[in-house]
Amino acid sequence: MEGWGPFGLGAVAEDEAHVRAAREGLGDGVTLLVDAGTVWGEDVAAAAARLPVLAECRAGWLEEPFVSDALHAYGALAEQARQRSDFVVKLAGGEGAHNAYMARHLIDHGGIGYVQIDTGRVGGITSAVEVAGYAQTHGVTFVNHTFTTPLALSASLQPYAGIASDVLCEYPVEASPLASHFTHEPLPVDGEGRVHVPDRPGLGMTPRLATVRQYLVPVEISVKGQVLYKTPEV
Repeated sequence: MEGWGPFGLGAVAEDEAHVRAAREGLGDGVTLLVDAGTVWGEDVAAAAARLPVLAECRAGWLEEPFVSDALHAYGALAEQARQRSDFVVKLAGGEGAHNAYMARHLIDHGGIGYVQIDTGRVGGITSAVEVAGYAQTHGVTFVNHTFTTPLALSASLQPYAGIASDVLCEYPVEASPLASHFTHEPLPVDGEGRVHVPDRPGLGMTPRLATVRQYLVPVEISVKGQVLYKTPEV
């Protein structure tokens, strides 16, 4: 179930109906993941009211119940989830982390079970790898976050290299025209439902310059008549 929709905005009963319908539609053999899209801000009580139905329907995670830096709220909800005897719903978060420290704080103080990292936001591949390693030593599953181009997807996959246990991957299944034509190489899903880290140099992707030119907006930066930067020819 994807966030940024009606889930969490109405009555608890409405959300319960949505979750049960999702579970019924998926069946018992498919993992149900619920993305709340930061809908509750830092309202722990509102999020906790949904824990019973999430546990009943065996939701694999509750993603982003709160804004990214509401560590106290994440920690409080994670503690309530752990106290349940029927099924523990783990929290997922971290796509809004803009450095490795913020992601580590969600692990240490937010009690998340899945750390979702956007390589382009957290500070690059090096920072993402740092978070992935930290998650491994703290019993937290690393998950990438990306929804744009194959180039961004390739960058988000690099931290998985050498980690055999973490296999859950966010994959943009409905690419925009820009994303579809941005690189010469696609990153398809194989017959087992997995996408693989490219083994070519760098990100293993070759941008289509014709597509870049189509969306390019020329920029020039000057100070006192001296040009400091000008968009190069592509």
